[in-house]
Amino acid sequence: MGKEHDHWAELLKDRVTDFLEEELRPFFGGLMQFVKQSEASSDVQKIEASDFEKISNDFAAKWSKAIVTIKQDVSTAFTKPDNSSNILQGVLAKLLSYYSRFLALIERRFGRTSRLSFKEDPIGLENVKFEIRKLRPQLQ
Repeated sequence: MGKEHDHWAELLKDRVTDFLEEELRPFFGGLMQFVKQSEASSDVQKIEASDFEKISNDFAAKWSKAIVTIKQDVSTAFTKPDNSSNILQGVLAKLLSYYSRFLALIERRFGRTSRLSFKEDPIGLENVKFEIRKLRPQLQ
């Protein structure tokens, strides 16, 4: 029974991971693809500054409304509060991972101390974390 249980547990884990990615894709697909491609790139210095700025601006324009919509979508898809809460936390953790990786790419490309030439600065990771924490009491 142990091997069969492990097999089904692994399948469930894979499907949950797929769900987390699919839940983010409509809102943050560009960010996700950019991060994956940029991390796979042999030289981040060759990526245009305008590409970074486009992703940054897109994120800034929709991230706060998107997390509220994602919360509603997950609550609708998973009516059991424990499942809904766990899945939502997974989705939001995945979002934080992608965005922190994006910010790390900015740092690698432009350096830690240089001033970006973006029209608007990227949203700070702490701001995103703060808004996500505000959703937490509503998860139960």
